[in-house]
Amino acid sequence: MTTLLHISDLHYERAPERLSVGVGERLRRARTALRSRTFDLLAVSGDLTSYGTWDVRELVEARRWLEGFERRMLVVPGNHDLGANPERAERFPVFERYEPVPWSRTNFGMTFGEGPLVARATGDLLVVGVGLRRGDPDGALALLERALAGATTPVVVVGHYPIVPVRESGVLASFGAMGYVDGEVAELHRLMVQSTRVVAYLCGHVHAASAAVLEGGVLQLSAGALGPGPALGWLVHVERDEVRFEQVEAPGRTTFWPSDQLGGVDPVAYHAGAVRSGVVPLGRTGRPTLVD
Repeated sequence: MTTLLHISDLHYERAPERLSVGVGERLRRARTALRSRTFDLLAVSGDLTSYGTWDVRELVEARRWLEGFERRMLVVPGNHDLGANPERAERFPVFERYEPVPWSRTNFGMTFGEGPLVARATGDLLVVGVGLRRGDPDGALALLERALAGATTPVVVVGHYPIVPVRESGVLASFGAMGYVDGEVAELHRLMVQSTRVVAYLCGHVHAASAAVLEGGVLQLSAGALGPGPALGWLVHVERDEVRFEQVEAPGRTTFWPSDQLGGVDPVAYHAGAVRSGVVPLGRTGRPTLVD
């Protein structure tokens, strides 16, 4: 069995903290609690920072924070670490600056020293992370297609943006990849369904935990936002014939979105989601079991 700890959306800030005052202390307490868990690989699905596209020092310090887990890790960028497109950059020049340069010269590429596709083999599992920008100027999807074609073990894919909305009501019924990399995420879904090896897709971006089985039988898990809230992640256990997952809570905030944007749902319940654990058979055969 191979176990992944999936976290997302740290939104780390160098001092002085401006957007989310106290985020550094919240992250410190969360890491202390999560390090006590048993897992083989830390999977981080983006938005390590709030200002990483603008100031590379934010990403450098966020990487040091992650290294404090003292575990193997796989990290992909979010829109605050790697601007998704020029239009978003015009609206949010500090938070989502677009870098019209090759991947290796972006702040994220220089900080982590890896390409738009990263892979970690652990046990009988391949974990693949993909970083996306509109138009895919970095060729990440072609790299992913080749990696999946050559896979001989189960594969977990890690990206920032959810494939489908994670809620049926409220703000998250529409907030996701749309306006960021919607076409690229649609192609990502196609590639995962096309491959018989992909068993799960781990994502973030929406600041809410969710679990759902997508069309084509791929399990999608979105983690919460470890820094600004909700401080929720997932333990994902990949065994010979099934994937088991369970929600994990770290010390920190339990909500992020304003209560008047939640469609009348209790705020804590809205952010945690209805499904807290479950089992999905490998090979996309059998009936998934999602447990509330």
